[in-house]
Amino acid sequence: MDFSIAEENRLLQDSVRSFVEEKANAVWKQIEHSGELPHSLIDGMRELGLFGLSIPPEYGGLGFSVVQKALAHEMMGR
Repeated sequence: MDFSIAEENRLLQDSVRSFVEEKANAVWKQIEHSGELPHSLIDGMRELGLFGLSIPPEYGGLGFSVVQKALAHEMMGR
């Protein structure tokens, strides 16, 4: 059984990881203090399509597979 990650999924993982490391990690103290996500962070997540992972493309989502959603969630959990 092959457990390697396809190149397109690796790119997805890398882009979500970069977003979290560059944007979310920069404001984590603010989030901890206020208990709210800054609008700029929410807007960035929206631009990446992170609110429509399971929604089929014909309804405006990304229609990710289970593996793709797991990779995105893993990186968001960082």
